[in-house]
Order: sequence, then C-alpha cells, then structure tokens
Amino acid sequence: MVFKSGIPIYCVGLDVTLQCTLEKNDLDLVHNHPSAQSQLLSTWFNRWVNHFHFEKSVMHDPLAVATLVSEVCQFELKSVVVDLENKRGAIYEDPKGASVYVATKVDRDAFYQLFKTVLFKD
Repeated sequence: MVFKSGIPIYCVGLDVTLQCTLEKNDLDLVHNHPSAQSQLLSTWFNRWVNHFHFEKSVMHDPLAVATLVSEVCQFELKSVVVDLENKRGAIYEDPKGASVYVATKVDRDAFYQLFKTVLFKD
C-alpha cells in the first residue's frame, strides 16, 4: 500500500546494509571514546553482542538514515513488490510492481567517515 501511494520512496535493503559493519577496531573506537553518545552506543553494542553473540554490528538503520544527509548510496528506480507471505517484508523486482528508488551500491568509506564524524564530534 505504501509503495503504491505515489510518494517518492527510497529503500536501503539488506543486500546493501550488510556491506557496512562495524568491525572490532571500529567498535573499540566507540567503546573507548569518552563522549556520552559513544558510551550510550557502546552499551547498546554490548547488549546486542551478548544477546546475539555476534562480534560485529551491521549498520542497517544508521546507513538508511545517512542517505538522508549524504550521498553514501547510489539509487536506481525499480519496479518492485513487497513479499507479505514467504519472506515477509522482502522486496523483489517485478515489472507490475510499484516504482521506488532502491539502493544498489554503497560507498563504505564515505559512510564510515560520516558515522565517525557525527559520533565523535564534540
């Protein structure tokens, strides 16, 4: 329903967000930085790691938000449908689907630079 509403929609899917992970060295920077926002994020990362037992963090939401303020992703207009039965929420290309902008590439270096600039600013 939302995709067919006619409003401009930009999607940043898992195929793109999975390319942006915070590895151990990045997580160490967050854990060791004294700012309040870094310490809060450090707490969230620790809870996430303890719950899921992953050694790194995928930046799903931060990357999607970053596209609002920076051209960290390339988008292409595609016709897609949303799967509401098998892989609930997954989008697939379909010529009969709604036209939305889909992220096809990410500039990881630009994203990481923006992430660190925002997180570590004083």
